[in-house]
Amino acid sequence: PTAPISIGASIIGDKNLLLNKSFVINKGSLNGVNIGNYVIDGVNVIGRIKSITNYNAEVVTVTSSDCDEFLYRIRKAES
Repeated sequence: PTAPISIGASIIGDKNLLLNKSFVINKGSLNGVNIGNYVIDGVNVIGRIKSITNYNAEVVTVTSSDCDEFLYRIRKAES
């Protein structure tokens, strides 16, 4: 088994974090980020990558109702 790759990123914006529970980071597909990647705060999983561009990615947090639907779609696609 190989160890997961870690990519350091910074939050550069939010999409109404209190309501939508998502934010934007400064890393994208050109940095190796993929839709569905887990996002951690150093210890805990705080979300998953929902959408990406070459240079940015939208993270949906685990407290968002979007996260449940998003994770369900990923699990269904993987099976």
